[in-house]
Amino acid sequence: MAATRNPLPRRRHAAGLAALGLLLALAAASCPLRAAAARVALVPLSSDSHIAAFTALSTELEKHGGHEIVMVVSNEMLDAARAAADARSPGNRHAYITYPLRFDLFADDMARIAKANFILSMFYGYRILAAMMESVVGNADLLSQITAASPDLIVGDAVGAYGHSLSSRTGIPAVEFDVGTSSGMLHSGVYGGQLNPAYVPAPGTFYPSTGMTLPQRCANTASMVAAKVLNYAHSKWGPIAALARRHNLSRPGLGPSRPLLLLVNFDFALEPARPVAPNTHYLGPLMPRPAAPLPEDLRAWLEGGGDGAASEAASGAGARGEKGRPAKPLPVVYVSFGASFLAPDSVMRPLAAAISALAGRARFLVRAREQEAAALLAALDASPGGRPAAAGLLVVPRVPQNDVLGHPSVAAFVTQGGYLSVQEAAYHGVPIVGVPLTLGQGELVQHAADHGRGAVVRKEALAAGDAAPLIAALEEVVVLRPEAYRRQAAITAQRLRAHPRSPGQRAADLVGYALAMPRAGSFLHTQGQDMRWFQVILADVLAAYAAAAIGGFFAARAALRALRGRGGGAARQGAAGSGGAERRKAGKRE
Repeated sequence: MAATRNPLPRRRHAAGLAALGLLLALAAASCPLRAAAARVALVPLSSDSHIAAFTALSTELEKHGGHEIVMVVSNEMLDAARAAADARSPGNRHAYITYPLRFDLFADDMARIAKANFILSMFYGYRILAAMMESVVGNADLLSQITAASPDLIVGDAVGAYGHSLSSRTGIPAVEFDVGTSSGMLHSGVYGGQLNPAYVPAPGTFYPSTGMTLPQRCANTASMVAAKVLNYAHSKWGPIAALARRHNLSRPGLGPSRPLLLLVNFDFALEPARPVAPNTHYLGPLMPRPAAPLPEDLRAWLEGGGDGAASEAASGAGARGEKGRPAKPLPVVYVSFGASFLAPDSVMRPLAAAISALAGRARFLVRAREQEAAALLAALDASPGGRPAAAGLLVVPRVPQNDVLGHPSVAAFVTQGGYLSVQEAAYHGVPIVGVPLTLGQGELVQHAADHGRGAVVRKEALAAGDAAPLIAALEEVVVLRPEAYRRQAAITAQRLRAHPRSPGQRAADLVGYALAMPRAGSFLHTQGQDMRWFQVILADVLAAYAAAAIGGFFAARAALRALRGRGGGAARQGAAGSGGAERRKAGKRE
């Protein structure tokens, strides 16, 4: 009799394989699809802050997307770009393409812009930008090198419209990356966003972002219109327009080469919320990250007390506090006016007065370039109190700003209000004292002040030699109400850290999306970007309504007059008829 095999184990095996297959399918379905790794060329403006932001983006794209990175930088910024990439991602595999940049062509404008008023700062800014753009889009050798590198996508600096221009000249698809300096003026003027003067303060007005009065809204509307007119005039007849005509480029935001996406290195926790177009994506701030250990000498200074007099004033018992405990170190005020522009000497003199006024209540860590440091130290030496002791003042040319702001001794940050500085302060919960020096910086520090995590000091007061506003702001934030400012700053820090996906992950997602549709066209751009300005604000529609209303009014008046005329004629005829009858009756009686 033949043996029979039990089919049960075979069935169990098949069922197990089916269950395993189902689990794998579910796991695959639950995992986000990642675009295939590609070669991505990143082209920032030749500026320390822009290089830093682009390096943060490039290392995140390499980490999360697995992309091959080609950085396009000027010869002068190559070492800085490599150092920034190595600091963020040791062992990165970035490749570099370099080009010559004539800094001497706009060095004078760089010095003037921090002292200029609103209109002149726009003029100098556009002239600087045009010189930088010419070095990239007008460099035939550089264009050949970029084309030979065969990138699948260009990520250009939105301020210089590098993605738009290079895509037009090379035929390579592009997206733009706004490091955060462009604000709503670029988004509304080029990318279809809205900048409503009813609730978004115009550049340079310093109106509150939490609600304006009627007079403020009237003035804000006029300021916004003036800014738009100046921006339009520059785009039509300024140096950038001349560059576009010279290289046969369409205006940014127009034409078939306009990038599919605008990626923004910022968060609406830090600026007034407003509508943006579908092509605009806020990634969140890429630059800030948990603080790394500081160099030993800097860490020791931050964690030490003030000078002898300062320690005694703070503790009341020399170098020892109550019951023999060491006195608590004085709070540290970190000062930096950014890497893009030199702070004028007129700002350094009030700063020196503030350092002297707060001696014994705060210590100062000042990041200053050679010219700035010389002006500050000269002003301190000329002051009645003289230069503070080394424990109360440290002036250095360069520090790891993110890590300094993450140190618990830092109580406030005196900043010009640049986007990257505001991001790092907010991420680490450090209140700011904003001294905006150029166009586009006042809005951020005003927003911080509106939300209780900072104070604003106007450049005009400092330029006039008045140190009182700066001293009052520092006393308020550091001495009188530090807990209140820290509490509000901590709320903003929580908002920045609450996103489930990091800014780098979101950037990799969106770059993958752009890579998946290299020839998708500009379907995410609004129709308003292709319309004339008067069509966008419905001026032609309102004119049509007005013409119809006026025509209707005159037609109705003419009709009414005609009706009145016919009515009056019938009445006169009736009156004439009745008069004749009366006369006939009177004749018969006679």
